[in-house]
Amino acid sequence: MDLSESQDKLSPVALKDAKLVSVRAGAVLFPKSGAAIATNNRALLTADGYMVSHLMALEPKERVSSEWIYHLLCRVDMMDYADNTGYPSLKKSVVERIEIPLPPLDEQRRIVARLNERMAAAERAVRAARATAEAAAALSASLLRDAFAGVG
Repeated sequence: MDLSESQDKLSPVALKDAKLVSVRAGAVLFPKSGAAIATNNRALLTADGYMVSHLMALEPKERVSSEWIYHLLCRVDMMDYADNTGYPSLKKSVVERIEIPLPPLDEQRRIVARLNERMAAAERAVRAARATAEAAAALSASLLRDAFAGVG
């Protein structure tokens, strides 16, 4: 998921009162408390923003692609790192110990480009399958209407 736009805007007063944490573009966000951890949702922030205390952000350093971190974290089940199954939470110190392979930046970018191509192709296939299913359902309904037209 790409987070680059928001309809919500905050005033400086609201920012201060809400005690939000600023996050730079390129950060990968994910839930750090509650049942939301089990959803394993990730988001790549493509604009500077703010986050609430129930989220955690990883901000890649130089020579690390944000998309590389995003794709790798999408493969990590954060529940494996949560400290309480009743009300799960993630500690920064535990998340920092997750090992992430780090090839050279050019290699990261090459792999990410390939992943993005494959994911786009998969999304196109899903859309085509949905369209085919909808067309088949419409055809079935039409055939049934035609079969029973005039009966009764």
